[in-house]
Amino acid sequence: GEDTVHLPSPAPQVNKAAITKLRGVSDALALRLRYHDDDVHSKHLPLGAEARAVFEAIEQVRCESLGARRMAGVAENLGALLDERCRAKGFASVTERKEANLADVLGLLARQQLTGEAPPVAAENIVKLWSSWLDKRIGSSMRRLGDVADDQEAFAALVTEMIQALNLL
Repeated sequence: GEDTVHLPSPAPQVNKAAITKLRGVSDALALRLRYHDDDVHSKHLPLGAEARAVFEAIEQVRCESLGARRMAGVAENLGALLDERCRAKGFASVTERKEANLADVLGLLARQQLTGEAPPVAAENIVKLWSSWLDKRIGSSMRRLGDVADDQEAFAALVTEMIQALNLL
């Protein structure tokens, strides 16, 4: 059924990093199952591809942060997975704001807002490039995310406001 999750098999030669990454993937999936309501999500999902990418990224961060705030081990696994993803995407070497990175950056900023966790070292650079520009446009909304993280409906409405303020619709 819908509540079945298929995880990739670990490689035969498993190192600590691979196990942590797999744990991060499984935690992310489990938290999505636990805290995410597909009906609420579909009702608010914007039409534009970029708006949709932003909406999806921030909703995933909401689910993960709810678990990370309650369980330190989960926070650690998710942090390791995020760091790995930021490295793989080459964020450390980014020197200018590109719209293609917007969903990732907003996810990183939302995560920081919801968990108090700084972005991974690999993403510090890209977050710096965007933060003041984004803060001017959606800073006040971003700061309210934590107030509604437990309420997917209210959270979705706030993320929609942010998407509108960024003219992504």
